[in-house]
Amino acid sequence: MTKRTKPLIAISSCLLGNPVRYNGVEKRNATICEQLSGVVDWLPICPEVGIGLGVPRAPIQLVKTDSGIRVLGVENPAQDVTEALADFARQQAQAGKQICGYIFKSRSPSCGLAGVPVYDSNDRLVVSHGVGEFTRGFLSELEQRGQVVPVIDEIDFQHHQKAAEFIVAAQRISDRLATP
Repeated sequence: MTKRTKPLIAISSCLLGNPVRYNGVEKRNATICEQLSGVVDWLPICPEVGIGLGVPRAPIQLVKTDSGIRVLGVENPAQDVTEALADFARQQAQAGKQICGYIFKSRSPSCGLAGVPVYDSNDRLVVSHGVGEFTRGFLSELEQRGQVVPVIDEIDFQHHQKAAEFIVAAQRISDRLATP
């Protein structure tokens, strides 16, 4: 007999209302919090705070450079946090063997699952469908280890069918992890 447990869901910390965004403003997502409160256990993660950036902090953005897409300061392009975010993503993926799913902050240069703007060095929009550096590294690390977890961002979570599929998939993983 398997013991039923609540899935451990990693989530962009700002979506729980933690004031960790660059400007210190909270971005609590009431839909996610209310639908999943008591149903899951949360693992809040803010990659930017995790790599030592404070709150408030200067904003960052994805920038297409000759050496690929980098995460640079908007006001100070010499500030390059690409490697720090990639390292933090690897650490979190390796530590998160019990994670059953991940809810990402949309359009974030660190956490965006899709739709993240990418600029050139002159601050002109190059593409509007980038992926946040932490998310890219986290998912890549999971893939390399053969670990599959459902992922969703706050925008897709607003679609009831996608949210329901995410929750069911996370619960299946939780049940599998709980089986001796």
